[in-house]
Amino acid sequence: MAKLAPITFAVYAKDQTRFIVNTDCWVLPDGIFKAGVPPELRTIAIELAPQTKLHGCGDVGCEETSVRWVVSNVVKDNLTRFLKRCAQIYIEGTTMTETVIRYIFQPDVSFWINADGTIHPNGSKASKGGWWQPKTTGVRTLHATEQTEAYGISLGVAVFHKVTTTRESGRTVTYTEVCVNDTADPAIKALNGWTGLNSTQWNDRAVREMPYTAEAAVFLHNTMLGLCRVAQRFDNFFCDPAAVALAANKGLLLLG
Repeated sequence: MAKLAPITFAVYAKDQTRFIVNTDCWVLPDGIFKAGVPPELRTIAIELAPQTKLHGCGDVGCEETSVRWVVSNVVKDNLTRFLKRCAQIYIEGTTMTETVIRYIFQPDVSFWINADGTIHPNGSKASKGGWWQPKTTGVRTLHATEQTEAYGISLGVAVFHKVTTTRESGRTVTYTEVCVNDTADPAIKALNGWTGLNSTQWNDRAVREMPYTAEAAVFLHNTMLGLCRVAQRFDNFFCDPAAVALAANKGLLLLG
């Protein structure tokens, strides 16, 4: 038995999942080439071996030795083609495409909630209570050593194509934001039309997901409009310190 260079290659699925094969190869005195079957490909190789002629791989044998499963053929390249076919089947899997709405909410605020429900800027002189904790997991939490230049709330939302690929090697999920030029749905065009948003900057741990409906898209688009109106109102108010002083002297509340 003479040991040859290993059979090495990589195959890629449509979602760019990669599977690498690097397996031993050798030739027997009678000219039969053999190669080890990676454990992940064993079941596929056993099922595919009787059909190898249909896949252009010649008559490939597949058998279990005392050490591992091996494939054999009189031509080494047939072993490579056979193992590549097995690897491709292994990573191809089945895909399911659906349309979803993804959103991210970031409350950049920090405060103490007293026992009676009132809010205090910090807990140093407050009554019994505790720090407010966002129910949305994965968001940034502010405190005495993790501060921000200004308090605010942020909302990002968009419609995505969600592709779930299920294969023997596992499951992968990819998201692609729907381009407004590639859809005729007016609700998607509106919701994905906010040019100042960049979903690639989202923290995946904080992203929430829901099935797409036109009603949900319209609701969330209107919510974004509401945030813009609040920003517009605040800008018109706080750009003029005299207006702030006047409202303060009159005891008015901008928000309450």
